[in-house]
Amino acid sequence: MNRDTDGHLYEALEKYKLKGLHVAIFGSSGGAWYESLCLYYGCRSVTTIEYNAIVSRYPQVTLRTPEQCDHNPILFDAAL
Repeated sequence: MNRDTDGHLYEALEKYKLKGLHVAIFGSSGGAWYESLCLYYGCRSVTTIEYNAIVSRYPQVTLRTPEQCDHNPILFDAAL
């Protein structure tokens, strides 16, 4: 990850609270890093929308492809 991106992300996570929110992540880092950060900052659940397969052992993380979202849309409280 880019250090500038990380710094901006941490600033945003401190400023905009995720506690109890359902968060969408578009284009994950591939290692479930953003998902882990969202859970650390207290989000209720995370849905990652990505073309590539991502492995997550967290029950709060749902993985979907863009095609799956076309057929079954979901509403989110926040997005990264």
